[in-house]
Amino acid sequence: MGDMKVIMKQFLERLGLILVLLAFLLVVGAWMFQNVEGWNWIQSFYYVTMTVTTVGYGDFVPTSDSGRLIASIYALISIPFMFFCIGLIGEVVFAHYHDRMQARRKKGRK
Repeated sequence: MGDMKVIMKQFLERLGLILVLLAFLLVVGAWMFQNVEGWNWIQSFYYVTMTVTTVGYGDFVPTSDSGRLIASIYALISIPFMFFCIGLIGEVVFAHYHDRMQARRKKGRK
């Protein structure tokens, strides 16, 4: 079980950094679209959240060429980052499951 404590500590350290970076991506993205597309803060934040989560309802779309360029670059950066976050969480879940299975095997051998 000691391995799990190390894994959880590393996970929490990485998760803190990832959450800060994710918040930074959302705030900067919302600010960019607010300025480029003329949307209000809520509309911009909604758009970047839908982009990052790959939901993309299509109710807000960039209409200017610069907005489309920014949206393309933003998607290429933010979507893989979101997949990385999901992968990190999956890694911890798998490590916890693996640790529990090893503990059961050790109990069975005794």
